[in-house]
Amino acid sequence: MLVGLLNDFGNAQGFQKMLGFIQREQASLEHVFYFVDALCKCQLMFHKSFISHYFEDVRKVVEAKVLRATEQ
Repeated sequence: MLVGLLNDFGNAQGFQKMLGFIQREQASLEHVFYFVDALCKCQLMFHKSFISHYFEDVRKVVEAKVLRATEQ
């Protein structure tokens, strides 16, 4: 059931939309944390090809967001 829901979410471009959301300037590090936390909790359900492609994009976006973060 979870795999089906994740597939539906992916087919609806949900993963790309989430990645786009955390790239926005208004997205806080808290948003990034919850996004990464949700991905980590589902990681065993993802196909290897999805992980190798999508998680590299996530790593780049999260890294850039953290490096641009202020002390707040």
